[in-house]
Amino acid sequence: MRNPRSIVSAFKFVIVAFVGWAATGEAREVKYRDYALDIRGGDRLVVNGVNGAVRLIPAKASSAGGVLRARKTLPDKAPARALESFDQWTYTVRRDENTLRIDVKGPDAKGDWEAQIKVGFPELVFEIEAPPVPVEISLREGRVEAQNWKAALAVHVVEGQVRLAKNEGPLRARVQRGELRIDGHKGRVEVDGFNPKMQLANVEGDLDLDNFAGDSVLQGLKGSFRLKAFSGQTVAKKIDGGCDFELGRGSLSLQGLDGGLRGQLANGSVAAKILGDPEVNIESQEGAVRLNLPGGSGALVRLQTEGGSLSAPPSLGSSKSSTQRFVTGRLSGSGKGSVFVKTKTGNVSLN
Repeated sequence: MRNPRSIVSAFKFVIVAFVGWAATGEAREVKYRDYALDIRGGDRLVVNGVNGAVRLIPAKASSAGGVLRARKTLPDKAPARALESFDQWTYTVRRDENTLRIDVKGPDAKGDWEAQIKVGFPELVFEIEAPPVPVEISLREGRVEAQNWKAALAVHVVEGQVRLAKNEGPLRARVQRGELRIDGHKGRVEVDGFNPKMQLANVEGDLDLDNFAGDSVLQGLKGSFRLKAFSGQTVAKKIDGGCDFELGRGSLSLQGLDGGLRGQLANGSVAAKILGDPEVNIESQEGAVRLNLPGGSGALVRLQTEGGSLSAPPSLGSSKSSTQRFVTGRLSGSGKGSVFVKTKTGNVSLN
């Protein structure tokens, strides 16, 4: 049974949401009174919005509690008729067992929603200062910021910007369109998007990056790297860990990989500068593969293609069958490792 105290708390907040504001100008901006959050140990926080922004600020003390600062604005570009439903937008805070929920509420009538879609949505901007607890944030459009948040974080933005810096803990971020920036994260990271620009730097933890059509730049990773992309360009520098990939017609450039390299590609391209003992296993259809190995690697090599070209050091032997051409042998050096690349019509270059 739900805690009666939780129900009363939620009801009280709704009253505050309607009377605790001050209007400015043509009522295009409403600033709500600060609201005390009852955050306890073992809680998690869930924020569901439509259009706006969420900023997480870790509280200086680790004691229970927090504060929510909120305001509602209507962009200057929005037509005057957008004000007709402006007052119907608000938000509520309620507790459901160990979950504290902040939900944006819009018009109740379907006709009002249809009209709102035509004229644009107001923004509800939340600044949440609280002890770090697991947080889930969902926005249709807008911005999310978090810095020094030391707890699990999940962010989903359909269109907008997500900027995260110096956080710790498991991280899941999904941005369908827009921009995602992560800098200085400790913990496992999972990012997903349809066509965003992704920039990640100084990540300490395993990384799963799924960017269907957008461009991605990764600078500095200590952990394994898994990439899935259909198109777009992915550039990764200073990777201390293995890399597994699935590529369509996009490109992957690995500029300093210390770890194994395994993957499949259709008609894209892979270029990798490998550090240390190579462990490479790549299969390609039409895509090109270029590998740069350290001197004296001593790796065992097998390159194979049906209709592409093979370029490798002359010390390696070459042969062919009725359908395939091969380059095989061991590179000079005292190191160890192996390189296996197979293509249908893609070109392979090894040096």
